[in-house]
Amino acid sequence: GRGSESESERERKGEMYQMGFVGIYCDSWVDTGSVHVCCGRREGLNRRVHLRRRAKYDVIRCAEVEGASEFDAGTLREMLTTGKRADRARAVNLARHLPPADCLDLLLEAVTSKDPQIRYAAISQMAEVGKTDPDRVMKVAAELLVADPESSVQSGAADVLASLQVPGAFDILEEALRNTKDWMLQFSILAGLGELGDQRAYDVLVEAMSSEEDLLRVAAVGALGELGDVRAIPLIEELAEKAEDPALRDRAQYALNRLKSA
Repeated sequence: GRGSESESERERKGEMYQMGFVGIYCDSWVDTGSVHVCCGRREGLNRRVHLRRRAKYDVIRCAEVEGASEFDAGTLREMLTTGKRADRARAVNLARHLPPADCLDLLLEAVTSKDPQIRYAAISQMAEVGKTDPDRVMKVAAELLVADPESSVQSGAADVLASLQVPGAFDILEEALRNTKDWMLQFSILAGLGELGDQRAYDVLVEAMSSEEDLLRVAAVGALGELGDVRAIPLIEELAEKAEDPALRDRAQYALNRLKSA
């Protein structure tokens, strides 16, 4: 319950609201010591955001990192394996400028790092480049989802599985959802189920709408809007009219509009 939440948990959830967490998606935020590097943003319903506090850092796009085009795969791999933390972070961020196959190879190496920030930065980039070898990436993402000790890395893996839309992803995500009590991972999985588009997710999302955690309800409602199953319309209409949480009402209205226009 809310009464047992730590101050840090409440702060993390508060940041999601303050950031307007729906519609802002950061592929990767990496603390390089002096700069927090953002590897891109994209619009989207219920896309997950990284929850690290960023007030102390300047923010730049990785595509704007000076000299990005000067690095080849060999140089970046050397930075990843022998460099300081800032160099390793930069290597992962610059990987997106490589040809897809080289980029994927470097990211797959990076997700084995002992540094959770490096693992998170790597898995967060795999949604797009992973399409060059979806079976290989699905295996890695599934392992991280189950076994990684950091919830941010697990959440990134859930995003990748949803984005790849490969057979078997729903079963992996549903099982992970049932087996975790980490709200951030639950949020990512619920949001991803909408993007995944597997109609079996309907019952899972409807069940999540009864959660005591408002953020999970918001994720479930948004995902139902993406899923496109019109059976959800009466449930979402009620939330749009009666939900006390303004974020939940807004998301319900957005999802409702999407369903009715489909």
